[in-house]
Amino acid sequence: MAAPVGVLTGMVGTHVARRVHGAMLIREFAWFLVLVASYILLTSALGT
Repeated sequence: MAAPVGVLTGMVGTHVARRVHGAMLIREFAWFLVLVASYILLTSALGT
């Protein structure tokens, strides 16, 4: 499960980095981290 998450993180991170920079990058990255954390907590709660 860690591999797909890592690949997805890299893909999204690269895409975001190409579009935004500075404060915008920080804000979008923080939002992405929230989504990833929520996903991990959800899968852990489901026992997957």
